[in-house]
Amino acid sequence: MNSTIIRNERVALRRTSGEADLNFVVSAERDEANRPYITPWELERHREAATDDDMLHLIIEGAGGERAGFAILLGTASVRGTIELLRLVVTAKGKGYGKAALQAVQAYAFRERHARRLWLDVKERNARARNLYETMGFRVEGRMRDVCREEEGYESLLIMSILEHEYDPDANAREPAPEEALESLRKRGIVPASSVLSPRMAGKTDGRVYAIASDGLPRFMLKYDVPDYIRTAATFLREHARSGWMPEVRYIDPEYRYFVYDYVPGRPGAEAISVPKAEWMGALMRNVVNRYRLSSATQGWGWLDEMRAPTWAAFLERRIGEARRRIGDMLPMEDHLAALRMVDAKHGADPEPYSLHGDCGAHNFLFGDVGLIGVIDPSPMIGPPLYDALFAFCSTPDDLTPEALEASLRDLDPKFLPDGDSVSLATGMLLALYARISTCAKYGMDPTEYLRAWSWWKQRAGLRP
Repeated sequence: MNSTIIRNERVALRRTSGEADLNFVVSAERDEANRPYITPWELERHREAATDDDMLHLIIEGAGGERAGFAILLGTASVRGTIELLRLVVTAKGKGYGKAALQAVQAYAFRERHARRLWLDVKERNARARNLYETMGFRVEGRMRDVCREEEGYESLLIMSILEHEYDPDANAREPAPEEALESLRKRGIVPASSVLSPRMAGKTDGRVYAIASDGLPRFMLKYDVPDYIRTAATFLREHARSGWMPEVRYIDPEYRYFVYDYVPGRPGAEAISVPKAEWMGALMRNVVNRYRLSSATQGWGWLDEMRAPTWAAFLERRIGEARRRIGDMLPMEDHLAALRMVDAKHGADPEPYSLHGDCGAHNFLFGDVGLIGVIDPSPMIGPPLYDALFAFCSTPDDLTPEALEASLRDLDPKFLPDGDSVSLATGMLLALYARISTCAKYGMDPTEYLRAWSWWKQRAGLRP
């Protein structure tokens, strides 16, 4: 019997069946990329849901038939006309499967079940999911305050819904295909008439990126992402365009579905570095970090396309909580507790709020024969400039010593450094290393040099070796 319930051009949703499916579901919920935004169920609860007559427990399959996530619907046998999307979890991120699965769920609810209302709840800080739901026609109809207990406190849920008469089966038209966007750019005179589009570029970014070439050479970049990201990233790049170190924005889609910026020649990533760390860090300090501007944002700290924290220390607590789950037993428990104490010590007066790049690492740096020549792909956030400086320093595993840091920050504006306080700088470095060890765990990178540096810097900060 065919177990497929819903299918469209991108995905198929079939009934969850057997232990392999259930184990995949449990693993997907516990994955660190998903866990902060959901409350995981035990295996037995999923098993019961998969056989409940009023629920649909579904595996999302990609174009090749591979498991790409799962969804759970409640109320599918009810005559009340209301269906709840209990869960939508995607494991194969950055491929558009989340949006495709949501389109399939909407089609099933309104076309096949003739539901009156489709609704869901979403954690308030899950800005990426909220943007997707809003793009697909869902509206916020309420807020349940402080109902989710988290390690770092309580979190609110937003109730979102879409009614049958609001359902737009052509919602995908809101995001034009790259070829359609290119044709629009040609007509507007943004790019030459002879421009052609490259295949989608590979990378870890959640968005989609394409190069636009003319006369055989790349000239522009076309980037799709959620509206909040497009709005904040394009604004940040425009603020820094005059520096010559970030690409100039040429066009922003009025609905913030994509934007176009200049192609910057250069080789990205740590493997492209051919000069000492202190040299490229010095260039970064002089030409990028020292030019950061005080922020006019008054609504908290952290990334601008996510729910922001009320204080800088609260933002760091959130980061440390997420990192701790990934790092696990790579560090002893006393080191995890030390990281929490370092954050606790930062409670009190907040630093001055600056608009930061927010993902200021070697993976977003462009290098030429003379060293660092450009910075791309911001994830704008509010914080102190030292955060980006230490993030950049820790983005490559070489030269993580105190002497190397001193040389690397020599050109950083002194007002961004703690006044003669080597311990504060050391604790900031430890928090940056802690986050980097977490990144290694997330992406399967070798953490050896970062763990070694962690031991050095603990001594520097006066902690137990």
